[in-house]
Amino acid sequence: MPLVRHRFGDFCPEETQIIILGTFNPDVPCNPARFFYSRPQNHFWRLLPEVFGHPSLKKAHPDEKKSFARAFKIGFVDLIEAVDVPTGLECDYRDTYLDDKVSHWNDVIFKLKNQYKVTKILFTRKSFSGIPNILDKLKNIEEFCRKAGIHFSLLPTPARIYTAEKSRQWKHLFNEPSPDPYRATGTLQDSPMQRYK
Repeated sequence: MPLVRHRFGDFCPEETQIIILGTFNPDVPCNPARFFYSRPQNHFWRLLPEVFGHPSLKKAHPDEKKSFARAFKIGFVDLIEAVDVPTGLECDYRDTYLDDKVSHWNDVIFKLKNQYKVTKILFTRKSFSGIPNILDKLKNIEEFCRKAGIHFSLLPTPARIYTAEKSRQWKHLFNEPSPDPYRATGTLQDSPMQRYK
């Protein structure tokens, strides 16, 4: 089976304070993205600049997106580094399809311990059904963040539709101080991932 690797690898300049955590961006010809969250149907690069009072970068060159991310100390990391998929199905990069085909996971926790000095991680996802392996990895990362004092939140997905409410939620998550509602009890009772068993 063909091994499909991640197209970009981590983008985390030394000054990064916030990591946007995603799943996978495959290096295949049918993937139009030239940088993280840059497929045509994704509104990430409209929403993120809005958070900081800037115009949309949806159609901007990847270098302009990288410069913006550096300026606001934002990095991008995905959970998956490579997948093994049957020949002819390389262009099916739905998370529900890839969940049991991962050959190499990104060791995000190791990097948080040894490389990345961040204060906040925002994971872009709408639902967690049909992705048990991704969910397990994510829960482990959230647990590490809780113990390390790194704020962890779920970021409303930028895919498919843009709404004013979604923009408001993004502004809140990026600009408000990073509360830690579950550090006091030492449990995940109130954690963002608690609802996903």
